[in-house]
Amino acid sequence: MNIVHYLAVFLLLAANTSFSKESVRFKDLTEASIDLIAGGVRIEFHNSVTSWDQDISIPSEAPLRIKVEDLNSDGYPDFSVAHLDEGMGTYSVHRVFLYSSRRKIFLEFFPKCTNEFINLKIANGYLLSSYISNGRWLHCKTFFAKSVQ
Repeated sequence: MNIVHYLAVFLLLAANTSFSKESVRFKDLTEASIDLIAGGVRIEFHNSVTSWDQDISIPSEAPLRIKVEDLNSDGYPDFSVAHLDEGMGTYSVHRVFLYSSRRKIFLEFFPKCTNEFINLKIANGYLLSSYISNGRWLHCKTFFAKSVQ
C-alpha cells in the first residue's frame, strides 16, 4: 500500500468516529459536561459542593450527534442524541433526555407511539416523529407532561 491508501483508510475510520462535547449551566448553578464516548454519552455534573456522573448507553455503530436545547420549555437544558439508522442510513434515530431538577440527572423521554423518535422535529409544546405501521410511515405527536420528576 502506498501513502494514499493509508490516508484513505484513516479518513474512512475517522469518518465513523464522532466526538462532541457540550457544556450546559443550570438555573441552580449546577454545570454539566455532556461528552460522546464509545458506546454512549457521559455526563459530568458539578456544583460548588459536589460532583457526580451519569453514563447513558447508546448502542450504535453510526456516528452520534448531540443537540442541547430546552425541549420541554421548563427553563432547563435538555438534550437529544441522534444517529442515522444502521440499515440504509435514510432516516435519523433520536433519543431524548430531559433534565430533572429534583433528581439532578437526565431522564429519558419516550415517544407516545413507539419506542424511539424517528426523524424528530421539535414543535411548540410537543415532539413530532415518524414510525412505521403496516408498511406505512405515520406521524406521532408526543406532548410533554407538566414537569419531569
